[in-house]
Amino acid sequence: MIMKKSILTVLFALICTMGFSQVSFNVKAGLNL
Repeated sequence: MIMKKSILTVLFALICTMGFSQVSFNVKAGLNL
């Protein structure tokens, strides 16, 4: 149970990090335009 929860937490953090970098990349691209 705890193991599964920690895996989900890591997965969630990974998705958040990827989403954040994607958003910041889009913002930089938008500013360059």
